[in-house]
Formats: sequence, C-alpha cells, structure tokens
Amino acid sequence: MDRVNEATKDCLDAAIQLRRSDAAAVPPPEKLHFQLRGIVDELLRRSAVLGFSHQDAQDMAYALVALLDEVVLGKPEPYRQFWMSHLLQLHYFNENVAGDGFFARLHAVRKDPHRADVLRVYYLCMLFGFQGRYRIRGGELELMTLIDTVQKDLQRARPFDFDVLSPHGERPTEALFSARRKASIVSIAAGALVAALLLYGGLLFSLDNTLKLFMKDIEVHVAKNASGGAAP
Repeated sequence: MDRVNEATKDCLDAAIQLRRSDAAAVPPPEKLHFQLRGIVDELLRRSAVLGFSHQDAQDMAYALVALLDEVVLGKPEPYRQFWMSHLLQLHYFNENVAGDGFFARLHAVRKDPHRADVLRVYYLCMLFGFQGRYRIRGGELELMTLIDTVQKDLQRARPFDFDVLSPHGERPTEALFSARRKASIVSIAAGALVAALLLYGGLLFSLDNTLKLFMKDIEVHVAKNASGGAAP
C-alpha cells in the first residue's frame, strides 16, 4: 500500500461505512463526531510519519473533512441538525465553506506538479462522490469534466496505473447519472447532448477501471478491523 492509501484509508473507510449504513446503525451524533475527530487526528499524525509536509497534510485533511461533513449532512435528523453547528471543518479549519474551499484548494494544488500525492486525495474524494458547490442543479457535467481534467493532470504528473486510485463506495456516476436529460429538437442542442454522452461514457469507463485495487485495500482494512474487534 503506498503512502497516500496508508494515510487516507481510515478516513475513507469511515466515509464508506457512513454512506452504507442506515441511520439506525450509525452512532449518535455526539459519539460519531468524537469518533471522526479521532480518525482525522490519526490521519494528521500518520501523514507526518509518512513524510508529508505540514501543508500537504493540512490540504489532505481538508479534502477528507469536507467529504465526511458532506456524507454526514446527507443523513436524516438528528444528524443534520447537530452537524450544522459541529462541522468537522469548523473544528479543524474554523470555517464552514468547504463546499467552495475544497475546489479553491484543489485549484492551488493543481498548479504545483510536485504535489501529485495531495492531488490524488482530492481526486479520490470526488470519485467517492464529493460534490460541494456542484450539488446545485446543472452542476453535474461541470463536476464530471473537472474529475476528468484532474485525472489527466495526475497522468501527466506521474504515470499511475489508475486501477489503484479509487475507493470502494458509491461513485459519482451512480448519483450523477440518475437523472436523464431530455433531448432537444434543435440540432445544436442535440450535438451538445451527444458530446456530453460521449464524455460521460468515456469517463464512466475510466472510473470503473479506477475502482479496483484501492477498493481491495479498503476491504482488507475493514476485514482486519472486524477480525480485531472479534478477538477476545
């Protein structure tokens, strides 16, 4: 397991479990908040041990905190009500605008080719379904285009096998492709629709290829945690 996966696996594992679990299976909001803080603290500690700079660790934590906040806010009450005043981003970064801040930091990271590892974390969070400001109606195509662009940035920065990059869980395509768009009778609109479908199809193929080895890492990690918890 490379150092990005090693640093982020617990945060992504937590996001996976939260996304999969019914509200009845999730700890009470106060306990969940405490547990997630412990996981983020461990991310920061582990990042330092693995040789990430302080700035890199902070930017990685920001992306993952934004993802965790968004996942919890997607839960029903009382989680949403509690979380609005106890956002992890408030605790760690003293702000509540990670829906925009995520993409501002992503933009800054993309400018530095030496920060490909940090860029991978932002890419992973978007693959896992983080939408932020693109949750608004009509933002899906722009977000998908951004994901594709970031993947190309990573390919240029380092010749990854993209089978190793993506977490197990609901992919953005599963949410973003749920609504079908109406075809226009106007030729220009029809052409735009075809282009969009081609983009979607190509990116979907890419994302499907990406969701393999990292998924195995996470599932092995979950299995180890489960077997450890069952031990006397």
